[in-house]
Amino acid sequence: MSSGRRAIPFPHFCKDRGRILFFSRGRGRGHAIPDREIVRELERAGDVEVRLVSSGTGAATFIELGLPVIDTGLPEHSPAAELTVAAGRLTGWLNPDLVVSHEDFAVMPAAKIFHKATVFLTDWFTSPDMYSMNTLKFADEILFLGRKGVFVEPAWVCGKVRYLGPVFRPFSYGLADRARARDELGLPPEAVIVGVFPGSWREERTPISGIVLDAMRLMPGTFLLWVAGDDYGLLRDKVGSRDGVMVLERDYRIERLMAASNVAITKANRQTALELNHLGLPSIALSFGLNPIDDAIVRGIEGCVLLDAGETTPERLADVIAGRLRAPAPTPMFPESDTAAACARYLRAAAERTKPPPDADPAGR
Repeated sequence: MSSGRRAIPFPHFCKDRGRILFFSRGRGRGHAIPDREIVRELERAGDVEVRLVSSGTGAATFIELGLPVIDTGLPEHSPAAELTVAAGRLTGWLNPDLVVSHEDFAVMPAAKIFHKATVFLTDWFTSPDMYSMNTLKFADEILFLGRKGVFVEPAWVCGKVRYLGPVFRPFSYGLADRARARDELGLPPEAVIVGVFPGSWREERTPISGIVLDAMRLMPGTFLLWVAGDDYGLLRDKVGSRDGVMVLERDYRIERLMAASNVAITKANRQTALELNHLGLPSIALSFGLNPIDDAIVRGIEGCVLLDAGETTPERLADVIAGRLRAPAPTPMFPESDTAAACARYLRAAAERTKPPPDADPAGR
């Protein structure tokens, strides 16, 4: 919804099940992918209904994955004021038992206007002076999808944070499936393959293609596999007919591309770096310092080397790649992750606690 002029189509909840209104931040795909797993777990038992809300790339991702979503029509960097209005209107119209938000901070105070139970999902905290942290005063519970101790908790969230670890998509490929993955992708079976997984960071703002391609020229016999996303056309033009490079627009079976690689390069996108560690693949994170949260999390991931992209030369990158190839496989930090199921259990219980009796006022009064 933009400036209150655009209607939002949405289905009302059924009356005989728990009702969860779930806001998933729309920037990139890093929220939609794990949220899909949580929603699947929530709906598995059949005792709750979930209405997903997102915008931008997040909403498009849910649609591509076949999940119904309420698209607010807001930009990926949603202004807090507009998001507050959209969240408030949806909460008032749909009257959920529980309002959940994955890093859409303005949702929390909007939900409390209607006295709704609230749960917030995040994997970071920042300065308590920030607006984002002050909205957490209106979160009844916080499910933290990361490691404890990386960030300092604001005073007002102490006692209501549950540290669960990251949510991973189901991995249908592991490193033991490398030969199968390469065969399916048409990749050379014996090559040393460097996979590049930049996430939503565009080359226009965070250019690494020059140093990566130049580093590959210094490493004869290597093969480059690049998942380009919105930069697909740009990368295809830049690579041209060069041998030893495959550029893909996107592939939701990202673990197959990871399994096909010997080492991976990211733009310090933390969810991808965690997935690489979970798979046991060494990686290199090229950071432009634009997201301190990413850098703080990636810095502590075993098997990942964090480099300043602005100061890294092709020669330095080639040396680090060679070192990563010689290094032992990293030990997964979250080997038995069951976070999606754990989140679903907490959310289902919260919705059940706040579900009104059958004869309650439907307006929640």
